[in-house]
Amino acid sequence: MSKFPFTLPKNLALYMRMATIVEGIYKTHKVDFKFVTVLKKILEEENLIKDAYIEELKYSFERFVKSLDATIAIAPELKKFIDENRSLQLLSSKPRSNVLLSGSILSSAIFIGSTFLYSANETVSITGMIGSLVMMGIFVIFRKR
Repeated sequence: MSKFPFTLPKNLALYMRMATIVEGIYKTHKVDFKFVTVLKKILEEENLIKDAYIEELKYSFERFVKSLDATIAIAPELKKFIDENRSLQLLSSKPRSNVLLSGSILSSAIFIGSTFLYSANETVSITGMIGSLVMMGIFVIFRKR
């Protein structure tokens, strides 16, 4: 009937129709009926399960071989690309500093301290909050240079 992923029984449509009728009757009478177990027995009787496993193994092996061939074929090109880009990166890169990170940690520590101080002394805490924002702005400006 079909070769996709395995060969199906000739009368599968009849089996499905019969199974839905039987399942409806069993459901009405509250009897446990599982079509999958019945289908498994039918496939075993017609020796289609073993053939399906063999076909699936062949298909998986073919896919594995194709992916291995593709990997082997692309390896030299990938190495060449990495070597070309590494030389470009070494020429164009300049050392980056963590000025923004250290500035954000310092200004956030001052801001959090100012929020705790707000209940005791409003003027000092507002000054600390504004100072932390100014400090963060200064660190952002230094990072751009």
